[in-house]
Amino acid sequence: MKKIILFIIEVVLYFALPLYIIFLKFGHLQSNYLKIGFLGIVLIVFLLLIFKRFYVDNVIDDIRGQITNFKSDYKTETNAERKAKIKSEMAKSKTLIALYNAITPIIILAVAWVAAIAMEAQFIKLSDSVKYILLCYIVGAVISLYRVSGASIIAFFKHIFRR
Repeated sequence: MKKIILFIIEVVLYFALPLYIIFLKFGHLQSNYLKIGFLGIVLIVFLLLIFKRFYVDNVIDDIRGQITNFKSDYKTETNAERKAKIKSEMAKSKTLIALYNAITPIIILAVAWVAAIAMEAQFIKLSDSVKYILLCYIVGAVISLYRVSGASIIAFFKHIFRR
């Protein structure tokens, strides 16, 4: 419990509070929504990259290490039931890695799309281009996840969130 509280405090201090400061400094209300300038979006991207580097990449490295351990355990295990469980856990870990690899370009393109909207007068064409590329990546990510999971999309999401 203590580790969870400390992690939440870290996220607030390293990500949420700086994000709030950026919104205060670079954002302004315009017809019931907050509009952020280009420099604010650049700072948000910088924050996201720092967050990814220090938190998300560590989790992904741990999952890759688990996959390596599962592979070695699978090769040495003789019990068929235990071997099936190891294979299932390895498939779940590989699915998480595939999900991460699919979501990363989607987030990058979504941020690029938001940046293009922030400079909408100059970049209307860029906005449309990035939006359609983003849609292509989303469809590609769904297909990639479907391919990796080898099941229907509904069964895939049930597999991910099953405990």
